[in-house]
Amino acid sequence: MASTNYTTNLHLPQFADNDIPTWGDINTAFASIDAIVGAIAPVFSESSTYEVGDYVQHDGGFYKCKTAITVAGAWDGTKWDSVVITTAMQDAETDLTNCVKVDMTSGTGITSTQYAHLTVVS
Repeated sequence: MASTNYTTNLHLPQFADNDIPTWGDINTAFASIDAIVGAIAPVFSESSTYEVGDYVQHDGGFYKCKTAITVAGAWDGTKWDSVVITTAMQDAETDLTNCVKVDMTSGTGITSTQYAHLTVVS
């Protein structure tokens, strides 16, 4: 029997009692983790530009941009700080936590103070 329980966020298999892990369970779990990591820190591209604070993967490591790269080109390690992936994940969680939540059910919309603090991101 494959897993009967799953984690809340990534729906990764959790095994209990008489569950027997299968390669399908494990490969699916790794694919889910890989997709999340890729979304947070894509592989460095010589054809891309980067802003301070962007994360990338390069040669098996994770890096955070410390100097804006406005002209695409080869890897320049002096423009990046080595980080652990958990740092990137914590920063992503903080960014999501700082998003404005608007209660549209109350009919009041948002205040002028809230509006003044909105930032458009793409």
